[in-house]
Amino acid sequence: MAEPAPRYVLLSGGAGYIGSHTLIEMLESSPEYAPVVVDNLYNASRESITRIEALTGKKVPFYDIDLTKDPATSGLDDLFTKYSFHSVINFAGMKAVGESMKIPLEYYSCNLSIVFNLLAVMKKHGVKNFVFSSTACVYGEPQYLPIDESHPCGYIIPVCCFFH
Repeated sequence: MAEPAPRYVLLSGGAGYIGSHTLIEMLESSPEYAPVVVDNLYNASRESITRIEALTGKKVPFYDIDLTKDPATSGLDDLFTKYSFHSVINFAGMKAVGESMKIPLEYYSCNLSIVFNLLAVMKKHGVKNFVFSSTACVYGEPQYLPIDESHPCGYIIPVCCFFH
């Protein structure tokens, strides 16, 4: 019997801290999924992918693509054609709290364009599974612990507003 085709998952921001840890989990625990990493390496390193490949013994397709750019010219649209993605997990974006206080408009512009571009190319290619990574800072000062999804929002930092 032939092996089933892998379910390709686009892992945007996959070279960053949370993305790289998700990548390891996927490679070690979910053989039915084949992650493909896209990261512009703004606040990450290609070395993290190289180390994960050495650690897991598995090759990871990696593409240096700026997701804030038009999918038709950035290579993102071509990537969706090549891999026929099953899902997208988005960790890409600007997230530094201190910097977001200094340049909030740049943060909104960057993070919104990434999400809009991903959703547009997903729609074009019929991909319906999207995981959007948020942050606990949307809850502000915790009213109780542990924080859960029903906790009231109370963000006071610009980058947190985007993730709500």
